[in-house]
Amino acid sequence: MSIYYIENENGTYLSEDGKRKFIKLEGEKAYEYLKSKNKSKLRFFQTTTLDEKEKVFVEVPISDIQSSRKGERHKQYLDDCEKESGIVTLSIEDLPKNRDLSGEELLEDKTENTENTVFTTLELDALYEALHSLSPIEYEIINLLYLSKKPLNKAEIAKLLGISRQAASQREKRILKKLRKIFKK
Repeated sequence: MSIYYIENENGTYLSEDGKRKFIKLEGEKAYEYLKSKNKSKLRFFQTTTLDEKEKVFVEVPISDIQSSRKGERHKQYLDDCEKESGIVTLSIEDLPKNRDLSGEELLEDKTENTENTVFTTLELDALYEALHSLSPIEYEIINLLYLSKKPLNKAEIAKLLGISRQAASQREKRILKKLRKIFKK
């Protein structure tokens, strides 16, 4: 059997913060109540009784559900990031109590070379600008030859474009020359 706690100003059950009142409906009464009115805007949080024999549904304001879902999505995102990065998050309480540890010794030192980062960023910006200066067909050729997950060779490019292999090779050379010129500005 399911138990429903439905928000009602005349209810006898109070929320934890004491700001909301609920009525308790079970079985047929709950079914009739939910069926009798347009309750499409009601949202419920589902749990079970302590003995896990009955489902319990508590009405929740839509704003609380949105906030709860946002929190759940954020937690899932953090869990996914942790799995992807291989970094394990530890609580300070998880450290051994008998050792004088601050947790700092567990942190990896990832000193970054700022100069290399700046030069890499500048080079990527120049490459981005150079690629955007290409015509759509030029960009497609470079993409198929060098940037795609499964690059094609010049013979495959020629067949795809309906031109000779020599013509594909000449186009590639012209495009690379254009890119070098822009990239070296």
